[in-house]
Amino acid sequence: MPEKEEKKPSEELVNVGETVGADIDFDDKGEPVKQEEVVEEKIEVEEAPASDPQDKTLKMKEQLNSIKKKIKTS
Repeated sequence: MPEKEEKKPSEELVNVGETVGADIDFDDKGEPVKQEEVVEEKIEVEEAPASDPQDKTLKMKEQLNSIKKKIKTS
């Protein structure tokens, strides 16, 4: 009985190039599933008025003082 010739992997494989973006989903019947188009929504951003850094510092100091008072009275 003649022996089968073993094929080298390079003979079995064919390079078809890049496949980026070529993913296809199939349904139960093996038919390609139509992919829904992704719609990008634009979000409007409003600018907040700039606050005074000194005003923030005063608020933080007031909060710190109130926390210290609560700790002392506990």
